Amino acid sequence: MATLNDEVTEAIAVIDGLEPALDKALGDSGDGVNFVAKGDKTVILKSGFEATADRQAPSPLGQVQNFSMTMGDQAGEADWHCDRLDRSGGYQGQWTLTPGVASSWQPLAIDFPQRSQGVFTGLPSGQVVTTRLRGTGGTTGHGEWSALASCLVP
Repeated sequence: MATLNDEVTEAIAVIDGLEPALDKALGDSGDGVNFVAKGDKTVILKSGFEATADRQAPSPLGQVQNFSMTMGDQAGEADWHCDRLDRSGGYQGQWTLTPGVASSWQPLAIDFPQRSQGVFTGLPSGQVVTTRLRGTGGTTGHGEWSALASCLVP
C-alpha cells in the first residue's frame, strides 16, 4: 500500500514531467496573442498576458571612475572606493606587483562586490600593490578596466 509520501513524490514527478510541455504551450499562446494583436499592448493585456517594454540593444558598461585605494587597517588589506557605476551588477578587481607585465595580474578578493567601496583582502603585506577595477553585469558582461590605483599594504 502506497504511503502519502509516495503519492506526493509520484505527483511531483508527474508535474515535473509536464512542466516543459506547459511552458511551451504558454509560450506558443503568448506568441499567438502577440501575432494577432500586432503589438497592440491593450489587446495583449486584455488576453491576460503581460506587455513588456521593447527590448533595447545591448550597451556596454562604462569605465569605473575615480577609483582609489588606501592602506587598510589589517595586514593584507587595502580600502577602496569608486564612483557608482550605473547598470553594474558588481565589481571585479585584479592586483599585481608588476603592472607592466600583462601576465602578472591576479584576481582580487572583494568583500562586497555590489558596493562601490570596500576592502580588498588577501594582498601581500609590506608591498606596494597596484590594482584595477571594472564593473560586471549589465548587458555585455563587464566594462573597461579603471585607471590603476596603488598603495602600500600593511
